[in-house]
Amino acid sequence: ARARAGGYPSVGAALFGFGAPRRHGPGLAVQARGRLQEPSVAGAVAGVLDPATGALDLTADVELARCDDAALASVLRRLDLPPPEVSFAARAQSLRVRCERPAGGELRASVAAELTAARASGAALPPLRTAADITVQASTADGGSARLRLTQRSDLGALDLTAAGRLGDGAPKFDVRLHGEDVRIDRDVVRALQSFEAGRQVVAALEPTSGRGDLELFVENPHERGGATDLDLRLRDVGVTFRGFGEPAQRVGFPLPRANASGRVRLRDRVLLLDDVVST
Repeated sequence: ARARAGGYPSVGAALFGFGAPRRHGPGLAVQARGRLQEPSVAGAVAGVLDPATGALDLTADVELARCDDAALASVLRRLDLPPPEVSFAARAQSLRVRCERPAGGELRASVAAELTAARASGAALPPLRTAADITVQASTADGGSARLRLTQRSDLGALDLTAAGRLGDGAPKFDVRLHGEDVRIDRDVVRALQSFEAGRQVVAALEPTSGRGDLELFVENPHERGGATDLDLRLRDVGVTFRGFGEPAQRVGFPLPRANASGRVRLRDRVLLLDDVVST
C-alpha cells in the first residue's frame, strides 16, 4: 500500500492489525504491525484504546534496518526539511515509544532508545571516532525532559557522559556530567573542551597538546553564561604552555612550551586551583 499526506511524497507501507473488546474494562485491546519501505522501518504496537473517551495506552517497539544520517535524511526529505549537518551511524538495539492519555486528559509520550557502535562527527561536535554505546530517554510529562548517556572505551581512554535537560514551567535547565579515565589529549579533546566556557578558559591558559589525563566535569546550562561549572583535571605527561588565567591584561604566565607536565588543575566556577603541577 502507499499513503500520501498533504503535499508530501507518497510512502510505501504495509500495515495489519486488529482490535477486540477487552474482557475486563472498557475500550479495545489493539495489536498492529507495520513496515515502511523507505527508510526501512518495522514496528509493532500493542495496548488499549477507548474510542468513547479518547483514553489510550499504546506502546510501539520500532525496528530500524538502518540508523544513520542517510536514513534520517530520507525522512527529512519527505518532510521537505534540510538534511542533518552531522554524519553518524549506529546499531539500534531497541527503540520504544509509549503514548498515554487518561479519559478527558492530555496526551503524554515517552521514548527510550539504546544504540551501540555509534559514530558521529560534525562541525558542532567532536568526532566519536570509536564505537560508543548510547541510551536515550525522553518524556513530555511535567513539561518535558530528556536524558542521554554515552559510554565509550578505547585506546583514546574511557568516557562516561550524561546529559539531562528539563523544560518545566520556566526556562530550560540543562546539565552535563563527564567522567574520563586515561583520556588521550589530542586535537579532538581540545576541541571538546572548547565547547563550553570553563573548558575554553583551561585551553587558553594551558594550551595542552599531548599526554594523558583523568577528568571529572559538571556543567550547568552550558548554553548560557554564568552557569555553575566544576572541572577537575589530573594531568600526566602533558605538553603545555602556561599562559595564565583571567583577563589578558592581568594574566601572569610562563609562555614557554613545557613537556611532561603532571599535576591537578581544578576549576570551581571562577576559582582556579593548581595542585603540584610540575614539568620538565
